[in-house]
Amino acid sequence: MAGYRLWRAADLFCWLRDKMADFRPTRVEEPPRDPRVHVGIDDTTGTSQEGMLYTVEYRAFEQSVPPEPRSAGAPSRYEWSFVARVRTERSLGELHGVGTLGGERRLVWVEPYNGWLECPQELKDAIKQAKYVRMVLATPAIFSKGWLPGWLQEEEMGGSRALIGCPPTMASTGLKLRLIGAAVPRRVPVSGWSLRRSSYGPKPVRWCAPAGAVYFFEVVAGDSAKLVDGWLQPVSDTNLGHESGTRYCESGYGLALWGVWTPETGGVS
Repeated sequence: MAGYRLWRAADLFCWLRDKMADFRPTRVEEPPRDPRVHVGIDDTTGTSQEGMLYTVEYRAFEQSVPPEPRSAGAPSRYEWSFVARVRTERSLGELHGVGTLGGERRLVWVEPYNGWLECPQELKDAIKQAKYVRMVLATPAIFSKGWLPGWLQEEEMGGSRALIGCPPTMASTGLKLRLIGAAVPRRVPVSGWSLRRSSYGPKPVRWCAPAGAVYFFEVVAGDSAKLVDGWLQPVSDTNLGHESGTRYCESGYGLALWGVWTPETGGVS
């Protein structure tokens, strides 16, 4: 639905359980966009390059709370928090204090958090009994076939051809999913900045299937309960034709949420 790019967790879980009669999502305002115009700099002279104007769009997380609905003594700015799962040899207690975040290295407060977005028990029970499941990308995914996962292969089924497969992290479970349909917005570019001395500078742009893309499947073999273990696990391809191996999966590309749907009630639409 237009204007609902961000969802509350409770609304998301309701939708993943296919409880459409109870589905009344709350509108969540996005952080304001902050477009800025910059000029290219000549590395040799340190001066601006003629005609090299470009625009960068930021998210302004320093968002003021409108004075009207604000109660006495309430903060004047919204507070935003990001949750990240990290691998570290240090204890969680050491990951505590002031840090920097974003292109302008704004100050942030870092602290351990154990409230990771776990799959609710009601949704787990629904997935375990489901014949039809849906996969929602929580983060952009890298697939060898653009929007289509490379782990889906064309096979003969019931006298016709079908796209069947299973995410790499569940390949040994015996689970097989048949693609019924998909709702995929336009691809998105993802890049970054390398701090390695051998490759210092902007990283190559990767075109990804965007977060929010939904894939509708039928379970044709195996136990759908295995999908519960795949909650927020990567579904990006691992055989991308170069030495990346599983690097993109380990970097968090293609973390997926799983839910159920019912063809009889128009779940695909």
